[in-house]
Amino acid sequence: MAVKIRKSGRELARTLGIHVKDLQKLVKRLRKKKKPIASDQYGYYYAATAAELCDSMDFLQGMADGLMEDIRNMRGSLNSYREKEGEQNG
Repeated sequence: MAVKIRKSGRELARTLGIHVKDLQKLVKRLRKKKKPIASDQYGYYYAATAAELCDSMDFLQGMADGLMEDIRNMRGSLNSYREKEGEQNG
């Protein structure tokens, strides 16, 4: 079994001499070019197997699901603002 060599976004950006946001854009471009750049809670790595890439996709999907839940909950909290605004205007 191959050992994954991971680098955190901050560490990789520092190694490349770029900002973290630029690294994120670079990773996105590489993924658009179908390069198997994987990531997990420990950092980025080049996926050596389909299983590693699937694990990374599952990790990213979990993050996306959590963000969507946060957005839904925040939208729900808008009602309290609308009620307060209605009381002030009414």
